[in-house]
Amino acid sequence: MEETNYAELLPKNPPEGVTDWLRKSGKLGGDYIIYKCGTALNPDTGKNVRVVDCHCTACNKTFPAEYVKSDNGSRFAPFGFKDPSTGETVISAKDYYICPECKKPVRVYHSSNMGTHSGGSKMGYAHPLTIHNINGNLAMLCWYIERRIDRGGKERINKSPYYGYLFTPTKKVCFSGRETGFFSTYFTGDWKRLKKFEDKLGGFTKDQIYPWDASILNGTVAENSKLDMYVSCDDTVYPVSYMSLYRRFPNVENLIMSGWVKYLNWKIADTKSYSGSCPKIGRIKGLNLRMAKPTEMLGLNKEEMRYIKTHKWSNERIDVYGCTKGQGVTLEGVGELMKKYSACEITELTGTGANIPRALRYVDKQKAKYRKEHPKTYYCPINTRYLGDYWNMAKLNGDNLSDDSIRYPHRLETAHDNAAELIKLKKAEEKNEAFVRRYKQLEKYCYENNGLLIRPAASGTEFIEEGKKLKHCVASYADWHASGQTTIFFIRKADKPNEPHYTLEYDFDRMYIVQNRGYKNQDPPEEVKDFAAEWDKRVKAIAQGKIKTTSKKQSKENKRSAA
Repeated sequence: MEETNYAELLPKNPPEGVTDWLRKSGKLGGDYIIYKCGTALNPDTGKNVRVVDCHCTACNKTFPAEYVKSDNGSRFAPFGFKDPSTGETVISAKDYYICPECKKPVRVYHSSNMGTHSGGSKMGYAHPLTIHNINGNLAMLCWYIERRIDRGGKERINKSPYYGYLFTPTKKVCFSGRETGFFSTYFTGDWKRLKKFEDKLGGFTKDQIYPWDASILNGTVAENSKLDMYVSCDDTVYPVSYMSLYRRFPNVENLIMSGWVKYLNWKIADTKSYSGSCPKIGRIKGLNLRMAKPTEMLGLNKEEMRYIKTHKWSNERIDVYGCTKGQGVTLEGVGELMKKYSACEITELTGTGANIPRALRYVDKQKAKYRKEHPKTYYCPINTRYLGDYWNMAKLNGDNLSDDSIRYPHRLETAHDNAAELIKLKKAEEKNEAFVRRYKQLEKYCYENNGLLIRPAASGTEFIEEGKKLKHCVASYADWHASGQTTIFFIRKADKPNEPHYTLEYDFDRMYIVQNRGYKNQDPPEEVKDFAAEWDKRVKAIAQGKIKTTSKKQSKENKRSAA
């Protein structure tokens, strides 16, 4: 059975009224006067004289004006024109000017300030969202619409698909109208289905969502979703993330119907990363969306919900109460707690398994102790995040945080630093194990002849020492060597096996020496080159099975058995 080609269902152009709607809101830029040098016949002399031809995009009229030379050099334009009503000189700039023909406010540009590529200069653009019912499926389509004006004042509107989302009874599908080229991203004018569904649009303000009627939802999977109530609940909303959340947890509509739509929108927005603008609904915390009743979802009883609504609590205060209500904090006591600590400080301790009020008091004591020990230091690193970092490291180190002496150490700074150092040591051990494994793999290529020997690197420390002594960058190859992305061998004098001499990089995929460098990346002398060439032949012979090798451990066992 062939799968439906959902991309063919989507319209390639936005609804007809979108452009006018955007223009009225000013999102496609205002109106302009584009002027350039021209000539006109002087009736008194019968000769052509220099004038300025002005074209207004608001009234689409062209009128002549008196030529005035500019003293601004090349900053704006070499000349301007005289306002026929006031006599003032107008020079190409971004200041508003009243068109003498239609009396509308416009901006003035000399034709040289207008672009010549892609239909002229981009004067404005927008990403409106349109909502559709397509064959019983809900579609949310975002468009890229730009307005360009060329040097002659001619206007051009470009419309292209940007990102689209389709919600069917069984699937949710994501589309893109862009392709990434070698140097830039360009619009294809068509929809292409993406493999992964994720919200790539983020937030929309009310003036970015094209007006639509809730009847559009009839017959779609969003018929009971209260999407119309959601998109009008706040200044910025996330319709794609909301619909994705609704598809997974339909009972979220009960939260909207009970008047908690703003709080829900805030929880969706709170899932954005520090640098990202799009929510990740899998990160929503503090809401049990698998439950049906709003009280169960919020973890509040009816009295608490009425109290919060009556006193018009902020979203942050609701969150603070939710994570501390079982730890001795009352409805009336939340305000006192938030006077002393920020909502971020309190909620950062959520999910740690600790008593939050106690942890906050502990942090205060540790801050006071730190400042007493460092009276001249303005910055104090100790805060709730610092404590949370310590607890995370303690867990990684296998410490039992149910022990109060571990969860709340006498000196947090010392315990934090010790835990960090222990993690570093563990990572170093893990990395060293990788070097040991690599050495065992490459041990068969060890070789000695004519007073020189070659062997693989045995540890990360050796890379550092090699780089320091020979003053080159081999230390930067350590991780690549340990992971097998490249292979580093050390060439040493046989009587000084621990003293760096030359460093060789070998490519086992193509079976050749990549580089062989000495002090300050010097080329090796002939005897070292000859030695490396002999070793290279030996490596190829081993790879072809012409030379059989055994590890040093196996060689010793063979000698013992022979004796």
